[in-house]
Amino acid sequence: LITDLVLTHLDGVGLLTALAGRENAPASIVLSSFYNDRVLTACADAGACYFIPKPCHVPALLDHARLLGVEEKVRSYLEVLL
Repeated sequence: LITDLVLTHLDGVGLLTALAGRENAPASIVLSSFYNDRVLTACADAGACYFIPKPCHVPALLDHARLLGVEEKVRSYLEVLL
């Protein structure tokens, strides 16, 4: 899962917390321009594997996704965006 913290009608940390409670919770990467020490701690506590500040360096995002085993899903998503 790749998510921002600021979502329409949804709290990104709340999303992470809800997913962390599931049996097959997805590995998650948070991309956001909104962050400080408290936000980073909240993301980690909610189960985020990585936090990457925006604007993000796409090769770094792919490196982290590769480590999480979701590189192909991220690559196809980025191809749609780019």
